[in-house]
Amino acid sequence: MSDLQILLLVVAGLAALPAWLTVSILKRHAKQDGETWSDWIPLSLLPYAIRRFKHRHKAAIVGGYVGGNLVFTAALLALVVMRLS
Repeated sequence: MSDLQILLLVVAGLAALPAWLTVSILKRHAKQDGETWSDWIPLSLLPYAIRRFKHRHKAAIVGGYVGGNLVFTAALLALVVMRLS
């Protein structure tokens, strides 16, 4: 395993933590508001997070949700492309 692959694994692991934490916060609030979402659709809570989510730390939570998911996905895709080539 190359140094770049190890770095990408570390980046994916570190990006997964804020994504997981913010998803749990958004799911809890969405459930209280009666909002529906799918665990199988990436960023399925984004419409709720932008429109109806009310929280004093909304910008940080939504930013962590979007940023964490995108960085995690990018790191995994880079690993897959490296393994295939």
